[in-house]
Amino acid sequence: MNSVSDFNSDSEIKKNGLSVHDNHTYKYIFEKAPIGIIYYNEQGVITTCNDRFVEIVGSTREQLIGKDLTQLPDKNIREAIYEALGGVVGVYEGEYMTVTSHRLIAIRVEFHPLHEDGKKTGIGMIQDISQRYYANIKLKESEERYRTIFTRSHNVMLLIDMETGLIKDANPAALRFYGWTKRQILRKKISEINILSARQVAEEMEKARKEEKNSFHFKHRLADGQIRDVEVYSGLVRFDGNMFLYSIVHDITDRLTYERELKKFKLGIERSSNVVFITDREGNIEYVNPSFTKVYGYSLDEVKGSTPRILKSGKQSDDHYQKFWKTITSGKEMTGEFVNKTKQGGTIECQLFKQSYY
Repeated sequence: MNSVSDFNSDSEIKKNGLSVHDNHTYKYIFEKAPIGIIYYNEQGVITTCNDRFVEIVGSTREQLIGKDLTQLPDKNIREAIYEALGGVVGVYEGEYMTVTSHRLIAIRVEFHPLHEDGKKTGIGMIQDISQRYYANIKLKESEERYRTIFTRSHNVMLLIDMETGLIKDANPAALRFYGWTKRQILRKKISEINILSARQVAEEMEKARKEEKNSFHFKHRLADGQIRDVEVYSGLVRFDGNMFLYSIVHDITDRLTYERELKKFKLGIERSSNVVFITDREGNIEYVNPSFTKVYGYSLDEVKGSTPRILKSGKQSDDHYQKFWKTITSGKEMTGEFVNKTKQGGTIECQLFKQSYY
């Protein structure tokens, strides 16, 4: 995908908070994020996605772009997307049969509403939680199966005494994550790891005991003093004739960082005084920011799918344009001076800065 920024002067470059380098950084985050990410329009149709999403559903980008989420056979996904299109975060977690590859997977998906030019678009963030989802099912089947998975799993797992809050057991993955020895961690209460107060921890454990809630977002303290954001899935399990709280802990610190940076990326482009438009590798426009609309007079709907040739003023030779686009489509960075035409027929002298993202 190509990103092109249009600056009217060097002074605008200096005063603007978003540089071409920033665009490159945030696009890199989008593509390399450990979660699947999609953008969808106000009809719930996918307009772009990252590689991780393609990998999760086992499909191709060509099959996924243009897919209408509101027409999926899974009603849980449809309900979540309708919530997001209505202005609130839509969440679904559970099994899902993909329509393009017919794979049965377990996913957690969050659809976050966005507002672009008065339209309710959004971002979807998808995790493949198959490993922990099906691990939970198996763990409930028997204590013997629990013990095998507990000791061999790469997921962080804790067994907690519901009455005292003492950690009854911790698997090898938990010892590696927290940094304590088995002897040290079995002397601790969960309230010594969770940074909430002992009273608050007890209240959350009670919710899990009553099965009012089974997923939690906490901050846990490691042996070296680090504080990490964790997602905890908890449930009751019978072991040695007693009921314990069984918890699977996932470190989501990096994921939250990615999500925050993606939001900054989106807001940065939307609030930028610089004209920004994004094209695919064939040069077809996929996105324009509000400054583009203000300067050139075209809305996103009017230019989406078109090429930047719509801005061609005719005051420069075809060779000038061909040289510029030949260079940037080869993956090289380039700047160039152009005289562009607005929707109303006026002309604008500008300098184009371009980077390619793959």
